[in-house]
Amino acid sequence: MDCDRMVTDTSEKVLMKPLALLKILQHAKEGAPLEVMGLLMGSFDDKYTVTVTDAVNIPQVGTKVSVEEMDSTYQTHLADMLKKAGYTEEIVGWYHSHPGLGCWLSGEDMNTQMNLELFCERAIAVVVDPFQNGSGMIEAFRLINPVLEIFGIGQRETTSNATLPKMLASHYFLRKQSRCYYALHVEYTYTDIEKEVRFRRC
Repeated sequence: MDCDRMVTDTSEKVLMKPLALLKILQHAKEGAPLEVMGLLMGSFDDKYTVTVTDAVNIPQVGTKVSVEEMDSTYQTHLADMLKKAGYTEEIVGWYHSHPGLGCWLSGEDMNTQMNLELFCERAIAVVVDPFQNGSGMIEAFRLINPVLEIFGIGQRETTSNATLPKMLASHYFLRKQSRCYYALHVEYTYTDIEKEVRFRRC
């Protein structure tokens, strides 16, 4: 499989709500220059949309270039703790920061994402660089299932109920340690007032 080919995908998107966006950016800026991480709360609205409504930071050990991996046992423990704390949303993924390094997944990041996808196959990995473009850069990723690729099942067919594969324009594949991941389109929903508050705080 050619993981460097440019593709476009309009079948699935991440809808980022204002509260989640503010929490992620604030956590990333406060933790800089070290990396920080947390969980994404929300819902899988349909086969096309992952909605992120809230973000919960977690006490992982981070350095300037990496953050501690989160294994499946710890993920289950966190899920139980969140339920006891009164959270009703699902865990839809996780986030971590790359201060000044851009948005991509390292080998450690992919290990964490792989464990989370075992917990929930549609889980997403959000990466934030709080210093890019003045107000920060955020991207969302998911791993490519190598088994599906072996049997000729396109990744788009697993994230969309569209009957025909689509030529895609803003998504790309990257190779790392024999595994690949792809980017999902991220949309933000906030009013003009919420946008003004966002830029004042960030």
